[in-house]
Amino acid sequence: MKKTILILVLLNSCVGNKHKKLLITPASINLGNINARPNDTLRYKFSLTNNSESENILIKGISSSCACTIIDNNSFTLLPKESKILNGILIVKREDAGLVSQKVSIHSDGDSIFQFVTISATIIR
Repeated sequence: MKKTILILVLLNSCVGNKHKKLLITPASINLGNINARPNDTLRYKFSLTNNSESENILIKGISSSCACTIIDNNSFTLLPKESKILNGILIVKREDAGLVSQKVSIHSDGDSIFQFVTISATIIR
């Protein structure tokens, strides 16, 4: 009897899984060695792709680890197999020198609720 119940629970959990896979390309962006002054802006872009065959993915929000990292979109829906390119800027702060790294967080209703993109650059003064 216990084995039958366990099998039913496992089967039921598999039926509800829709596999809403959000792909981020690239997941890490290195802008290289940059000769920059405070308040200079470094531009970057990455794409989000809904890899699902039939399910929409809602991007609930995009945030960053610092106010110096800005993305042009905040929330939107990706249809199945749809891609969207996001543009962003990293503003060089007065104290930035050497390797600078920030994270952009993408909050969605996909299989992985939070995913991250790392933006880095080596600031030369």
